[in-house]
Amino acid sequence: MKKMKSPNIKSAKTKVKEPAKAKVVKDRPKSEMKRLQEHVKVFKEQLLKKKQSLTNYLRTELSELEAADKHHLADLEEMASDTHDTDSVCEIMAVGSDTIDQIDRALVRIEDGTYGACEDCGDHISFERLEALPFATLCVNCKKKREILRS
Repeated sequence: MKKMKSPNIKSAKTKVKEPAKAKVVKDRPKSEMKRLQEHVKVFKEQLLKKKQSLTNYLRTELSELEAADKHHLADLEEMASDTHDTDSVCEIMAVGSDTIDQIDRALVRIEDGTYGACEDCGDHISFERLEALPFATLCVNCKKKREILRS
């Protein structure tokens, strides 16, 4: 007995289309592409060094936060000051942690060949921006748009 194929069922040989990527990486000018390729190793070293430095700093700050309270008999004003200092340190640690996440994303992008492309629009991030902020994942225009949306 023959099996009949239902018209709604795709055969196993039919390829399933992947969803189209919304962000298309645009080509860089050749001179800038060459410049970027020559400096990727330097950027990677800078990123790894910055990550290690931030990690060490955060560990030190965390150790100090976890240390036994030195002011067990402190007056209320001193305790309030300590609380404010703790809040400030926690905020700094959050920013440092976010920066480490950005560095990790930049390192992944170096490995997969998409380093230097804006995550939002796919346009290239200027070489000057990458020199100043090697873990930048957004071009200046997209960064400005995000800042405006946050405010």
